Amino acid sequence: MALRLGGLADLDPTAVPLPAGTEVTTRVDRQIEGETRQKGASARVVGIDGDRVDVVFLDGKRATYLRVEVV
Repeated sequence: MALRLGGLADLDPTAVPLPAGTEVTTRVDRQIEGETRQKGASARVVGIDGDRVDVVFLDGKRATYLRVEVV
């Protein structure tokens, strides 16, 4: 018997809370320390301040994105 969850199609992925430690993907390009970080980059949430999300990338560089710019 397979369990199927319903109602997830109505869920807005940009409105889901992102606690520290959540892995996210960027939705926009961003200049970070003189180089362009392409959209689609993986990062981990290290803090949230209102609609701003502080992330650290796999290489240790940090950046701030708007909540709607990460999923």
